[in-house]
Amino acid sequence: MKCNSYKFSSGGREDIDVRMLGNGRPFVIEVVDPRRVHSLTDKDLKMYEEQLNAKKTELKVYNLHFTDVKCFMVLKTSEIEKIKSYACIV
Repeated sequence: MKCNSYKFSSGGREDIDVRMLGNGRPFVIEVVDPRRVHSLTDKDLKMYEEQLNAKKTELKVYNLHFTDVKCFMVLKTSEIEKIKSYACIV
């Protein structure tokens, strides 16, 4: 998108000694001052998802889609209201 910067926000956080299990964490990326003029499509997002997941890393993304500021607010509110449970094997 040739943007000046971006802002990454995720639901929750990771600790260095804790793994995320299940479907992972939701996240939002806000693109700041994009210079790419043509509109991205759902097909473009699917292509980016496939490219990211093809890399040999632990990072995997699923169900990329466009959103608005309401989604960001829900993401941030859920951090406060979420009920957490922890388990550990010693």
